[in-house]
Amino acid sequence: MLDLLKKRGLEPVGLDCLELDLPRFDDASYEHPGVKKLNESMKAAQAVIIVTPEYNHSIPGVLKDAIDYCRHHEVMNKPLVVVSASNGQFGGVRAVKQLQHVWLGNKGIALPFFLPTSMVEQFDEQNPPAEWLVKAEKFLDLSLESFKRFAN
Repeated sequence: MLDLLKKRGLEPVGLDCLELDLPRFDDASYEHPGVKKLNESMKAAQAVIIVTPEYNHSIPGVLKDAIDYCRHHEVMNKPLVVVSASNGQFGGVRAVKQLQHVWLGNKGIALPFFLPTSMVEQFDEQNPPAEWLVKAEKFLDLSLESFKRFAN
C-alpha cells in the first residue's frame, strides 16, 4: 500500500503498531515514546489508511490499543479506509466492520469502502497478483477522491 501511494506522488507515513512498542492501554502511559509518536503522526495526518489482519473475527488487540491511545482530538473528523487481510476467503471483512465501529467511537469518520485481501498466506507482497493490484488502484482512486472532499 505504501508503494502504491508513493507511485502516486504522495508521502505516506507508515506506522507499525509492533514497532511502536506500545504498552497495554493505560491512561497513565501517554508519555510513552511510541504513544507520543503515534499521536504526533495522527495529528499531522489528513486521512488514515489502516492495514490490518483479521484476528479472531476482529482486529488485533495492539491495533485496538493504538486507536484508544489516539486522543479523540487527534482523530476527530479524520476519514479512515481499511485494507484487511485474512487466510480465509472473506479477506478480513469482519475486522473491517469492527475497526469502523472503533474509529467512529473515537469521533473519526469511517468511510464505507475497504480493500479485502483473502488467502493472504499465498499473497506475494513483492509480486502482488494482477487482479489485486487492479482492485487496489480502484480502492485508492476512491479513497483519495473521498479524502479530498474532507480536506476542503
